[in-house]
Amino acid sequence: MMETTTRSRMGPIIIAVLAILVPSFVVPVQREMGWIDAVTASKKRQTYVTFGFDMQPLMKTTPTIETSPLADWLVQREGKIEFDWRHVNGTLKTIWGKPVGYGHDRSPPIYPLYGDLMKDFVSLSSDEDLLHFVEIMRHGSEEEQEAEVNAAIQKALSHVD
Repeated sequence: MMETTTRSRMGPIIIAVLAILVPSFVVPVQREMGWIDAVTASKKRQTYVTFGFDMQPLMKTTPTIETSPLADWLVQREGKIEFDWRHVNGTLKTIWGKPVGYGHDRSPPIYPLYGDLMKDFVSLSSDEDLLHFVEIMRHGSEEEQEAEVNAAIQKALSHVD
């Protein structure tokens, strides 16, 4: 008689555990977002705690900003910088850290220049070259920006040979 009672109590417990555990593998509780500055290629990341696929964030972390060498140069020159953040990606994750959704927006023209390419471009450029580059990135057309970024990439790669 005791064995039957124990088994009958375990059924609802097992069902409750499964009802909680199974959704935890597919329901997102965290949204990681990434942006890039359209002028300097600095990056910003932020994590939001949420529940479900389209829920409003319940809380968010402080954004982390990784300034590029061009942003550092601009701060030295102008004293401060106002970033032009453009959203480029997002990932939805479960409580276990498993990605369950991805999103990508169209990247600004500067996107291919971030990282070591930007570092090399800045180190190989004069102040006048950098001022011209920043002016185009702030006020040029998309075609002018793409051409300027391609020239900067070529300059950065020129010292590799």
